[in-house]
Amino acid sequence: MSLLFAKSGRNLGLVLLVALFRLPIGVGPAAADCDGPVSQRLAILLHKVETGLKQPDHEAVLALLEGFVRDYPQEKHYLIYSHLGNLYDAGKQARKALAAYGEALVLCPEKAWLWRNQAKIAWDLKDFTLAADSLLKAHALKPDHELLFSAVVACIHAERKDQALELLETLFAQARGVGKDVWLETYVSLGCERREFKRVAGSLEKWRPWLEGREIFWYMRAVLELQQQHYEAAAADLEILASFGPLPRPRKRLLADLLLQIKIPLRAAELYEDLLIETPTHQCLYEALITSYRLGLKPELALATVERALRQGGANPALLRSQGELYFELGRYEEAFAAFAELARLEPEDGNAYLKQGYCALRLEKKDLARKLLGRAAHCKSARKEARRLLRWLDHG
Repeated sequence: MSLLFAKSGRNLGLVLLVALFRLPIGVGPAAADCDGPVSQRLAILLHKVETGLKQPDHEAVLALLEGFVRDYPQEKHYLIYSHLGNLYDAGKQARKALAAYGEALVLCPEKAWLWRNQAKIAWDLKDFTLAADSLLKAHALKPDHELLFSAVVACIHAERKDQALELLETLFAQARGVGKDVWLETYVSLGCERREFKRVAGSLEKWRPWLEGREIFWYMRAVLELQQQHYEAAAADLEILASFGPLPRPRKRLLADLLLQIKIPLRAAELYEDLLIETPTHQCLYEALITSYRLGLKPELALATVERALRQGGANPALLRSQGELYFELGRYEEAFAAFAELARLEPEDGNAYLKQGYCALRLEKKDLARKLLGRAAHCKSARKEARRLLRWLDHG
């Protein structure tokens, strides 16, 4: 049986919120290490820059700074280059901005906000290695959980995924109970991609005291179990998740499919019924519900579901086949015959439709009709062996 979760579960992919990385460009507070006495010329320049930045047009400020660098190359200061970096970035000149921040960091490497600014430009230029390194430097200078997670995202894009896993573990160790959902989603998804199942499971168990009161913990545990095809454990985690409140539709469908897979069909049927209330025209849900009732030994409910589906979507071969089989199971052979006859009309090359009509005819003690239908079935490869067996039985019975 092919189930929805069996396909989607293997293609969960990596959870990344790239928008989170959008770091602001700015100028941070002065630090004594980099802000000693400056020449009068430089002090006048910086005053003019600060005044000019309050005006809407910054072209004059940019020209002033570029002229100063050209005319007084010996008077270097990180604020000159940080201002240039900001102005180049605003003017969509990312390469120049990156070079300017690089100069600023040579002059003053202990300012976290400069590393953040360099990381932002590197990200825009898709230099994810430099972005990651810059973010990690900024975090080392001024620890910040969001900054560290941005470094994780940059490491993933730089294909440094083992390092990203380690950083996420550090992040959870530091944050404990205040971690964000996206951190856990990223950790489990990345761990599954790297096939580090035992490692991730061990981390989840270690973090459980801090996280078990949150829905995302149980969902990501289910994802981890599902990736390993531990369907019973995944279903158990989703049942715990359901205790927090109504499951969103995709998770409810996943739980229903899992329950059907592990042979808890009547609980699966409850969920499929709920899903059909929300979307009463989805034929795949009817088919899953029919299967659930049949596995749960509820043929009457399965038949009622078939008839609901036929009213909603009209005749189709799968529904007619189920209808005929259920009528037959319930001893309603005339109705079963009619259902298989309609199936044969829709699929005249399906030998099994004629074969099952033949079964019905035999139950109705119409041997001549049965012989005719079995003869048709014998011409079709799919039903030939069984049809010939029954014909021999009729000839010698």
